[in-house]
Amino acid sequence: MRAAIQAGRDDIAGSFATHLEQLRGALARTQGQLTTARTAYDKALTVKTAFLREKERKTQEALGAIRDYRRAQWQRKVADAMEQFEVAGISQTHDEMVRKIEEMTAVNEARMDMALGNVDQQRFQIEEEAEKLRAGELVKQFKVEMGLLAPEPSATAAAKTIGGKEAQKTS
Repeated sequence: MRAAIQAGRDDIAGSFATHLEQLRGALARTQGQLTTARTAYDKALTVKTAFLREKERKTQEALGAIRDYRRAQWQRKVADAMEQFEVAGISQTHDEMVRKIEEMTAVNEARMDMALGNVDQQRFQIEEEAEKLRAGELVKQFKVEMGLLAPEPSATAAAKTIGGKEAQKTS
C-alpha cells in the first residue's frame, strides 16, 4: 500500500485499504465466534462432568438397592425354612435345615454374583470406552503440539499440554 501511495497510485492504495478493512472486520467476527465456541465447549465439559457424577451415584444407589433386595429375599427364605422345620424331630430337622440353608445360600450368592458381575462388566466397558476417547484426545494433542495437525477451533483458550499443565500464553 505504501508503494502504491508513493507511486501516486491512490486507486490501488484505496483498493488495498478497503481489502485490509474487510479482513480486519472478518478477523474480529472470527475472534468473537472463537470466544463463543470456547465458552460453549467449557459449559459442555461442565455438563458432561456433572452427568457422569450423577450416573455413578445412581449406579451405586442401584447396586445398594439390589444388595438390600437380595438380603431381604434370603432372610425371608430362611424364615420360611425355619417355620417348616418346627414340626419335625429335632435331629432330623436340624440336619435338613442346615442343608437347605446352605443350598439356598449358595444359590442366592451365585445369583447375586451373576447380577453384580453384569453390572460391573457394563461399568468396565464404559470406563474402557472413556479411556479410549481420552487416549485419542491425547494423541490429537500430541499431533497439535508437534505441528502435524492444526488445532481445532473449539479448543480451550489456554491449550493444555499432555501433563495437564497449562501452556504458556503468547500475547
